[in-house]
Amino acid sequence: MKKITLLFLIVNLFLHVNQLKAQTTDVVTDVFWPIDLQLIGDDLYILEFSGSRVSKIDITDPAPILTTFITGVAGPAGIAIKDNDLYIAEFNTNSIFVVDITAITPMATEVVSGLNGPI
Repeated sequence: MKKITLLFLIVNLFLHVNQLKAQTTDVVTDVFWPIDLQLIGDDLYILEFSGSRVSKIDITDPAPILTTFITGVAGPAGIAIKDNDLYIAEFNTNSIFVVDITAITPMATEVVSGLNGPI
């Protein structure tokens, strides 16, 4: 009897677990193949592989608007932050670039080149 009860509980749990799914909500749209994220303060930086850009949103805004932070990124593959510097690994150029996030007009400066697929 204990085996049947245990089997019943396992089967019942399995059937109901499939009904428990996380709820998702679109925060922003028109993001082109997001490949990496980096949260800096209230800003979420989004690396867009197909869009060849880094975009950002303010996560404290109840209706955030996607804004372009920097464009012309050739096959972005990863981002990291240190202090006010955002590092971007470019797959297509085998390079790593740095951008000062506090700059009025952010510009990417090459830091390392000649890598073999920096991801």
